[in-house]
This record gives sequence, C-alpha cells and structure tokens, in this order.
Amino acid sequence: MFHDLCIIVVVVFGVFQVKALRPGQPSLSERTVGKRTTVQSEAVGASECEGRKPQWVQEGAIKRLRGPVFNIHVAGPYHTAGRFLVDLAVKAGKMNYTMYQRWGDLGKAELWKDQHWTDLEDWFPKGHTLRDLGCGTGRATILGTVARHPLNMFLHRWYACKDWEQIVKSSERGVPDAAKKKRDECHPLAAVCQPGEEPCEWDNILLQAFTGVPAASLTRADLELAKSRLRNFDIIFIVEHFSHTLQLTTTRLGWRPDPSSGSLNATLHKADESEDQERFPRGEITREQWQAVMERNSLDIEFYDYMRELAFGMLRADGLPVPPEDERIVVPQWRNSVLTSRRGSSQEARIV
Repeated sequence: MFHDLCIIVVVVFGVFQVKALRPGQPSLSERTVGKRTTVQSEAVGASECEGRKPQWVQEGAIKRLRGPVFNIHVAGPYHTAGRFLVDLAVKAGKMNYTMYQRWGDLGKAELWKDQHWTDLEDWFPKGHTLRDLGCGTGRATILGTVARHPLNMFLHRWYACKDWEQIVKSSERGVPDAAKKKRDECHPLAAVCQPGEEPCEWDNILLQAFTGVPAASLTRADLELAKSRLRNFDIIFIVEHFSHTLQLTTTRLGWRPDPSSGSLNATLHKADESEDQERFPRGEITREQWQAVMERNSLDIEFYDYMRELAFGMLRADGLPVPPEDERIVVPQWRNSVLTSRRGSSQEARIV
C-alpha cells in the first residue's frame, strides 16, 4: 500500500517536518475539505443539534458566548492537554471548573451555570448524543474540544514507556523524582501500543472518543458521524497550533489575552514534540513500522485534519491569523534510508 508513497521531509530553522503524499494526490487536509459528507452523517448532525444557535452576550467592550463550556477531553493514556486548558480557564478566563466528569455526571446543576468549564473526560457512551450537552435544546451551551496529532500522541507515549522501562531496570534504590515524569507520561498500567502492524486498543483514539466505538470496530461511517458532531462545536484547539488556536478564547469566550498561555505552550507541549523529533532520527522505529502505525491510524489522521481545518475556519471567521503552510507539517518521518536530523542547514528529501 505504501510502495508509491511520496514523503517530503523539510527542515526549516533547525526543525524537521514531514509531508506524506501519494504522487498526484492532494493532502489529507485538501481531501477532507473537498469531500462531501454523506447524507446519513448530515442527518445525524441535524437530529442531534437541530435548531441550535450560539447565544452571545455583550459585557461592556467584551462580547462572548453565553453558557457553560463542555470540553470533550479525549480519555485514555495519551496526553492531550485537557488539564492544561482547565488551568488556563481558571487563570485567564476566571471560570469555575469541574474536572474528571463523565456523561453520567451531567445532571449536576453546577455544570450548567454560565462561565463554568466542565472537563468531560469520557467517550460518547451508547445512546448518548450532543443533545445531552444541550445541543438543539434551546439551552445556552458552548461545545469545545482539544486534539493532538495521533502520530505525535503515539510517539511521545512510546518513547516515555521505553524510557520508563529502562529507568525501572536500572534503579536499584528507587526511582528518582525527576524520572517520575516518564511514568506519568507512560501510564504503564495501560496497554502500550507498539510500532508495526499489530492493532492496539488505543488506535484511532480521537474517533473512539467521539463515537464510543472501540478501535477494532471503527468504520468510515463512524468517521462521518464524528465529523457531523464536530461541525456543531464552538471552539476547537489544536495542540500543535496552540499559539494560534488558543486565540479563540479571546474572541469566543471573552478571555483577556494571557501572556502565560504562550510560555506554557512552549514549555509544556512544544518542548515535548521537539524532544521527540530530536530523537526520531536514532532509528528506534523502522520506516516500515512507522508506515504501519500511520495505516492503523488512518481514520484518526483524517479526523484530526478535519478538526484542524474547522479550527482554522473559526480563526478566519473571527479575523484571526491562521498558521502558514510551512507550519502545518507536524509529524516526523524518514527520508530515504537515512533519518532526518534537526541540525544543520535547511534540507529537503523525498521517497518515491
């Protein structure tokens, strides 16, 4: 399936990036944007949120959406910045918050108060829809979510678990506190997805979160259902583009620009990705294994691209800048038989 894959790796300003295309075909984002959704998915989206209109309130010079925020936090062993957003909601948004909530907790009255942030760390259970979050009911609610590229989630956790295993083996007198960060990033009690063709229960985890369908049973019909739900969201944050998408909090939630958000983004998330990309050229994962991981998570990659384009559409609608093209290639990859390196001058390589 990958014999005709063309992979372009570009290193700009010391950071290598990747674009994987089949010759003559558009990128995932281009394919996603141009694709007509199925009649079935459009009908599902309408039935869950029929008649929904965002409700705005003007408070002096500040205009914001009215209602509580229900943030879909992708549950599982990967770090998707859900708690980072809760912290930001408190510090920059001055909002009340509730964490670790599940769909069964939605009966709590405090979750429905204006300017309350609820971190809904749970997958869509069977029989539940966006109407359970007030969508299409006439209630003022704000739907949000945050996404990280599936391949970056996989890679960061796999490295962390590999490091944690080595730390445990080599620590004769207990694990030093500084090393416990690797344990937290690994979540060693949960199954660890491996490079290669072996399926994993955490494959396509974004899609699992938005449909409640386990990895082994996911189909393109589930992808269309997830897209139809996502089109009703008010705010979508992308971890790889936090410096841009976090600006939606100022135009839609009425938050004041917070200087800490930029530094937190750089230290907590960009640093992790930079470390992973610095490590990738060591060859711990073969080209064939990496391509197999991409194939296993192809539905999630398409869903992520769709989420990202919706987020960029929100930025345009609000008159905010959109990440330039050269910042949209966010995952590492091979170049020929030699791995890319972040060091040295700008370079470009292809595999055909």
